[in-house]
Amino acid sequence: MKRTYLVVTSIIALMVLLVLLIVVPSGPESGTQPNVPPKAGSETVLTTPESAPSQVAATSYPLAGQPKALSQESKPSAEARFTNAMRANIGQVAAAYERTSQFPSYSTPLSNANWDLLHPQAFVKNQQPIAGDSEVTAVLNMPKFVFFHEEPIEVSVTVQSAGRLPDLLGVKIRIMDGSRVLAELPQRVENDSVNSKRYIASYQPDSNERSEWNMALQMVATVELRSGGETTLVSPFKYSTKHVVLTGVERSLVRGADLVIPLKVKVYTDGRYQFRANLYTESGQPISHLSIKENLSGLNDDIAFKVHSTLLRESNAAGPYILREFNITKVPTIPGQKTEYGISDQDQYPVNGFPLDQYSNEPYVDPMNQARLNFLKQMAK
Repeated sequence: MKRTYLVVTSIIALMVLLVLLIVVPSGPESGTQPNVPPKAGSETVLTTPESAPSQVAATSYPLAGQPKALSQESKPSAEARFTNAMRANIGQVAAAYERTSQFPSYSTPLSNANWDLLHPQAFVKNQQPIAGDSEVTAVLNMPKFVFFHEEPIEVSVTVQSAGRLPDLLGVKIRIMDGSRVLAELPQRVENDSVNSKRYIASYQPDSNERSEWNMALQMVATVELRSGGETTLVSPFKYSTKHVVLTGVERSLVRGADLVIPLKVKVYTDGRYQFRANLYTESGQPISHLSIKENLSGLNDDIAFKVHSTLLRESNAAGPYILREFNITKVPTIPGQKTEYGISDQDQYPVNGFPLDQYSNEPYVDPMNQARLNFLKQMAK
């Protein structure tokens, strides 16, 4: 919401500036020509800021019987076209916001187009050409972005070519913290062929290493050719302790217009946490993205997702459901703190459902959301 408000505010500033440019004429400048009526038979020219940025727009006085130039109403200026385009864009924003504002922030629509929500904490593979040859590439890939203590750190490096692979000397794979090498990983080769070779590595830090390593690290792979050329790929990743663990879900219940899903958690570090996950039908149809923030501790571990029944009705989904794609973070509460991470024991959990007529029918209404929507619609007029 904050991002949307900032965008709208920027648009308003641009439109106000545009109005000022149109309404308030510039004062005379040194070296400008006085306005002179055109000679008979001459063509009337409308000078725009684009065609003469350093001059005052000329005013023409057509002679009697001379046809008038097209007015601004019959031929929109560049400024008018820009204003109309901005209004159309604001109208599109308003239409999208009208849809999302119908739902609470804890339960929003989910579709297969929401890649970032469907793949939380995803690692983005790193692909680079080798020694400047665009036909030969190296790809560094990891199964996820966040690894946790007491689990192995896994990585693969694939060298591939449109034709035959060059003669490879080998691949060095290291875990680094800035310029400091923390570990050099032994690797094995898989899928060795004429045009592709894949190196696999896995490393399990011991207890001493875990206690000394920072959370923000880099995986570095250097592909070396026998000819002397080489290419280095660097990808950041996180290595975190388990601050909180989602161990399961309890039986859900109906509360007004919401399906409430209590969570079972084990808290290792007190703090403020955000839990996010996606709810699906048993057949895999996405229903809702869920989000909740709570202060948790060893003495207070109560936290629950809520699903607004409007989305259940839109999907015609009375349950059972599947809860998966968990994204659990420990939220910074003071300046300088970093985001830390939690984990789920399982990839997914079943959730029981209820007949849709057991939920109350009142729509979700947020006065602040409605005020923002009215403001956007007014701006689009």
